[in-house]
Amino acid sequence: MNMRIDRCIRTVAVFTLAAALVLPAWAAPDDVDKTVVKASQTMPASAERLTAKRLTSPDQLKTIRPGQKGVYGVYVEGPVSTSRKVIGSLAGRKIVAIDTPVKVSGMGKYMGMDPKGNIWYVETREDKVIKINPENYEMTTYYVPKGAAPYSVTVDNDNVVWATAHGIEMLLELHPDEGYAIAHQPPSHGFLIHINVDRKTNIVWFTQPGNNQVVSYRTDLGFKEYPSPTKQSGPGRLDFDAKGNVWFPELYTDKLARLNPATGEIKEWDIPSKNALPAGVRIDPVDDGIWVNEPMADALALFKGEAWV
Repeated sequence: MNMRIDRCIRTVAVFTLAAALVLPAWAAPDDVDKTVVKASQTMPASAERLTAKRLTSPDQLKTIRPGQKGVYGVYVEGPVSTSRKVIGSLAGRKIVAIDTPVKVSGMGKYMGMDPKGNIWYVETREDKVIKINPENYEMTTYYVPKGAAPYSVTVDNDNVVWATAHGIEMLLELHPDEGYAIAHQPPSHGFLIHINVDRKTNIVWFTQPGNNQVVSYRTDLGFKEYPSPTKQSGPGRLDFDAKGNVWFPELYTDKLARLNPATGEIKEWDIPSKNALPAGVRIDPVDDGIWVNEPMADALALFKGEAWV
């Protein structure tokens, strides 16, 4: 659970039956074009969106394959309560273990929080996106198309839930209240996984470590690709500072990178530890300190003012 969620709710939820996914060390080809690429808008026509209906049975769910963009109906189940128990405390907050509502849990990476304070996560194995009410721990399950394998999730200012569809390398746009999802095809493939949204601009961002780039998506303009200047660097989980810069670690080259979306410029710094496999960053909203995890070095690193603290 990230820093923003920790500061907004009084309890910390620990979910059982979780399964980890391993990131393969895919590498981008040496001849990657080092320019910013903008794809055309990929939003479906208004008529297609208006005809999308919430499904009445999970049997109605369609199977999605790579490249099959468009609008899909979603089946909604719940809310339901599952068993839970307090297992400890941390900084004066209760730690609550909550059972998932699925049969074979296979959680994706990270959670998201919507503007109403609800917590969202994904069940990759069962093609489900789940909403948690932090007041009563009730869970509502949204069945997305079969084969999507949602991996990471975020929520924008309009309560639209965005997820990377790991199984098909596509971007999912879930409208939970309306009961439909839109599948968007990025311009290129590259192991689409980690996702976040800049709440100041409502722009969706994700990384493609297999294609060595960071990608943005706007509903009015479509996709933009920002290749990393270092070959085979493997961009990881990203976050945003107060100025709108995008920060991300480079998994395979032990670097921290900053992208200026206005210019497309990317600047890199070596992290303190070698062979640390830095997987993600989180930015303190109070002082803009950039925290970088170094799992193979068993450490956290703090970057402020273009220097390591």
